[in-house]
Amino acid sequence: MVFVSGVTYSNNFPTTINAFDRTFGGTHGVNSDGFVLRFDSSLTNFDASTYLGGSSDDFAPALASDTNGDIYVAGSTNSTDFPTTLTSYGGSSGNFEAYVAKFDPMLIGSAGPYTLTVLKTGTGTGTVTSTETPTPKINCGGICSASYNAAASVTLNTTPGVNSVFAGWNGAGCSGTGSCTFAMNSNNTVSATFNKTKFTVTPVFDEHGSMNPSTPQTVNYNDTVSFSVKADDGYHIHSVSGCNGTPYTAANKKKKKKKKKPAAVSEMTYTTGHITESCTVTASFAINTFTVTPKAGEHGSLDPSAPLTVNYLDTVSFTVKPDEGCHI
Repeated sequence: MVFVSGVTYSNNFPTTINAFDRTFGGTHGVNSDGFVLRFDSSLTNFDASTYLGGSSDDFAPALASDTNGDIYVAGSTNSTDFPTTLTSYGGSSGNFEAYVAKFDPMLIGSAGPYTLTVLKTGTGTGTVTSTETPTPKINCGGICSASYNAAASVTLNTTPGVNSVFAGWNGAGCSGTGSCTFAMNSNNTVSATFNKTKFTVTPVFDEHGSMNPSTPQTVNYNDTVSFSVKADDGYHIHSVSGCNGTPYTAANKKKKKKKKKPAAVSEMTYTTGHITESCTVTASFAINTFTVTPKAGEHGSLDPSAPLTVNYLDTVSFTVKPDEGCHI
């Protein structure tokens, strides 16, 4: 078998089905990729061929083999995404760095290329970017999926949005809140979680009372906020609830002997629970009512004769009638 390495500017260079890399990495006619071919001894047929490179210029001028038939290719690269293994001596930062690549005899290496998919989760906002220059393959944001050569080393970083914090990684063996670095030896999905650091607490109340503050409040994560709730004249607080505070509902107890009915509450302070999401505090008010009790002497009557429940500022009428032979 005869192995040949070199450089190509073509995006249709012949590659074999199971080759390490079947995709031209740069721009056709502008950038170059290295290549490696395996010919039979007569140089009439080849049974293995692969690209070797990233998205910029790559060269593969030298190769050698060992006693196992493995192939070693040496050259230079100007690609920041040149495929490297996770434990390689150095990463690829462009500037025509030297490299050494090792292939099996069929130039398969790992299968590929592989797809990286980035997902964003959580209540907050933010951006995930990869480190290729000048144009990152991942900028999520808008570009959340990209193809990488087998064994390519990928590093992802995050930028939290306004009022958000990066909470951590999941997938491809990444965790914590630092950079996420891994080798593309398979299709990978990586999740980045962003959570809000500030939330909106909105007061809602009807026309028979007020809440102070009366406008939506911006609250830090895990903080609380208090509202002064006040009923208008002639009204009382019927209920206040929301945002994990202790709900309040006006007492509705029957009158007991020797005990007065609990007085209606017209003003109170309501405090939320610890805020972990945007939420609403709702207050409602009810009109005060009174009992008007008619009481007639023994020589006449009032109609109606039973006690009446009357709203604040309303009136009630009674017909007063004396017995025969009596007057009012």
